Amino acid sequence: NEVDVAAMSRTTNIQIVDRGILPNRPFSPSAGRNVLLSVIFGFAGGVGLAFFREYFKTETVGDAHSLEKRTHIPSLGMVPLLKDLHKKPFPGIAVDRSSCLMSEAFRSIGTFLFLSNSSKSLKTILITSPGEGEGKTTVCVNTGTSLAQSMGNGLLIDADMRRPSLHASLGIANKAGLSNYLSSRMEAGPDEINKLLIRTTSIKNLS
Repeated sequence: NEVDVAAMSRTTNIQIVDRGILPNRPFSPSAGRNVLLSVIFGFAGGVGLAFFREYFKTETVGDAHSLEKRTHIPSLGMVPLLKDLHKKPFPGIAVDRSSCLMSEAFRSIGTFLFLSNSSKSLKTILITSPGEGEGKTTVCVNTGTSLAQSMGNGLLIDADMRRPSLHASLGIANKAGLSNYLSSRMEAGPDEINKLLIRTTSIKNLS
């Protein structure tokens, strides 16, 4: 019987190298490694995207400092954006002597203009913009008000020949204006012309 059993047994090359032990954590995925790789690739991608945007960025003006740097002209000041300004018939923000942000901004601009030239007093200021609805009337009225409060009598001249709006903002009838004077249709002397063209407003020292 022993010989029969020995004859039936066959040799094999299978052997136990390491016994299977129940692991205490999963082999994959590795949370720590994934977080580390995410941080590295995210940082590298963000830096690369920033350089990419900076390289292909168009020439824009983002703040007052960049404006002064590109134009080599000092800025007079910054005025906050007031979205509901068009709902008001009179954009006289600087008339209000309260310490609101808008009125203080226009007072700062008026002070800057008043002190901008110490050798001679300021006589004429032009306020313009490339398009309509960009705040020319608002800036004109409030800057004129600020200067009238600090420098005395002042005169606003509406030189917009297409769509004048100063008279509407100040509640004055548009009977005669700059176009009549330039077209020489007014047959009168200087004093009479001044009486016809120059009209007082509700703002002190401002006509």
